Amino acid sequence: MKHRPKNILILLNPYGGKRRAKVIFEESVKPILELAGITWTSIYTQHPNHAAETLISMSQDRLLEYDLVVAVGGDGTACEIVTGLLRRSAETSASNEDTVLQPAALNMAIIPAGSSNALAYSVHGTDDPCTAAIHLVLGGSVPLDVGAIHDNHSGVARFFVTQISYGHLADTLKVNDKIY
Repeated sequence: MKHRPKNILILLNPYGGKRRAKVIFEESVKPILELAGITWTSIYTQHPNHAAETLISMSQDRLLEYDLVVAVGGDGTACEIVTGLLRRSAETSASNEDTVLQPAALNMAIIPAGSSNALAYSVHGTDDPCTAAIHLVLGGSVPLDVGAIHDNHSGVARFFVTQISYGHLADTLKVNDKIY
């Protein structure tokens, strides 16, 4: 496959979900990346919005050294990465009051390590980190629907990823909300 990543940026949220992102990465994902010959840079997020801030502040040249940005965390971590990547494209393409969004410079991948992993489940059909890592290695992609929340004073404030699910996933999330 011609779109297989060779060098990736991993933004890992050690605080999300059950606080198992580091273990999931080390035990499940890292061996797969090593077998595939993929190099990576890991950044552990330290606070809310750290992933978005990291991507927004990174120079374009530095960002484009990577083939892919990877979220190791839950749905919130993935949404932070979407926000960071799209705010970069919105800032560089803003030429008038109505910001015209451009596609992000990089694709992203999701390694589920949160509490519900609904977004990863909708993308991969499972919340298994090994399966997600294999999808990453093979370079497959699926489109995501992205929405934006606009602040009337400063423009786009935040992006979010939308999904539609039914049946088992909805039941799982209902039980999950009672547990956490």
